[in-house]
Amino acid sequence: MRQHLKVDGLLETIQEPSQNVLTIEQAIAFEANQAKAIILMTRHMNNTLQSEYLNEEDPRKLWVELEQRFGNVHDSLLPDLQK
Repeated sequence: MRQHLKVDGLLETIQEPSQNVLTIEQAIAFEANQAKAIILMTRHMNNTLQSEYLNEEDPRKLWVELEQRFGNVHDSLLPDLQK
């Protein structure tokens, strides 16, 4: 997913916010990019996750929540799969 955001020029929407002062035009562009990032991220989710995170409007917050929830799925599922 990170690569999709990078290719579309939306990677900054999930990174730590900077303390830079934005012009009005930059702020408008950033908000538009946030909307694009949310759409892109939810498009790659299954329907259950989409409905859970339907009201989330901040891609950074969504990214962090999903990362905390699923983290490294390989490490959490591997012991169960090896049984």
